[in-house]
Amino acid sequence: MTNTENCIKAYRKHKHLKNAADELGIKWQALYRVLVAANEPVMGDKERYGSESDKFARLGEAHFAELVPYAEDQNKTKFQSKCDFLVRGFKVDVKCARPAIKQATCKNKSWAFSVKKQRLVADFIVCIGYDEAGKPCFYLLIPGEIARNHGTISLSISRKGKWWDYEVSKEDIEPFFASLIEKETLSA
Repeated sequence: MTNTENCIKAYRKHKHLKNAADELGIKWQALYRVLVAANEPVMGDKERYGSESDKFARLGEAHFAELVPYAEDQNKTKFQSKCDFLVRGFKVDVKCARPAIKQATCKNKSWAFSVKKQRLVADFIVCIGYDEAGKPCFYLLIPGEIARNHGTISLSISRKGKWWDYEVSKEDIEPFFASLIEKETLSA
């Protein structure tokens, strides 16, 4: 097996530059150069090595992949992809949040979804609200054009406010994406 093949094998095993490099007895920088030259995607593994928020985000992304099984997970081929999924040519970003108390002086709980980075590139943003027990309790399906002027989408637990207009049932998500005409067809 060539050195390049060993590097690829070790990286695929660990999905972590430093751990794979340690196994090979080389610096992570050298491993990175070999992987890039071999066109091996360097993306990491948020489930194993990410922060708590990375792991929670991955949970929401995995849930979306179950709901829309033909969605192409962009994080499998690129680290921190601009959008999480490609569905029928449309860029879809998935956000998830647990309820949090807005301020120390306020007892109202709310969900907050940060869309600062994805709002300019996503065709759709799917927000999944989780309850305190960690179960999905609502879904929002927001066209990218609607989210463009917002950095955060906040929802009150009272269920009042404009964002609740975009609530959909879990069962509506897959049929919606299945009904879309391929994006490339639209532009032709």
